[in-house]
Amino acid sequence: MFHLPPNAEQLEIFWLLCLFVAGKNAKVQQDKLRAFLAALRRRYAGRHGGPLSVLASLNEPDRYNVIDLELRDCKAGQYTRLHGAIMASAKLAPFLTCRPQGGACQDFELMRRDLVPHLVPGAGLKTASFFSLYGHGLECAVLDTHIIAHLKAKGELPQKFNLGPQNYRQAEIVFLELCNKMGRKPWDMDFEIWAERSKS
Repeated sequence: MFHLPPNAEQLEIFWLLCLFVAGKNAKVQQDKLRAFLAALRRRYAGRHGGPLSVLASLNEPDRYNVIDLELRDCKAGQYTRLHGAIMASAKLAPFLTCRPQGGACQDFELMRRDLVPHLVPGAGLKTASFFSLYGHGLECAVLDTHIIAHLKAKGELPQKFNLGPQNYRQAEIVFLELCNKMGRKPWDMDFEIWAERSKS
């Protein structure tokens, strides 16, 4: 990982990691991402910038073909989802990596997080939240089965609560209130809950 604030290239790589690992084994997908990035570096050795910026500099047909070829060569899996997400992300690289200055940073970060699932096919709120929390420092929740089970066990959510896009924000508010009550930052609480629950 990297320390905040990461640079634009690091954020582009981290966003690709978020896309690659969504719903998959993180270690396996991380190795596949490394292979994908190495192939792009070899192919475009003279170009500067992060992988999304390099892909964005290509014309649309070339970008389409290169992404398809390199995803298949590294055996990434979920080709349709990843291909669509990377195509869209290449066009959005400046939006994904920009860092606003001034007092409205948290508002901008929250707006970006909420927009990404509408702009990048195959990226949901959990993926966008993971990127925003660990890449941009947005105080948000990466809601997964571990977090939801923890909130239910603590009586913070009803036992019959089912997480979906329509109630993600509701559960996120509950999680952030619990973090505040316990004096913990969301990234610390997220990791602690994950570590505790992944053992069982």
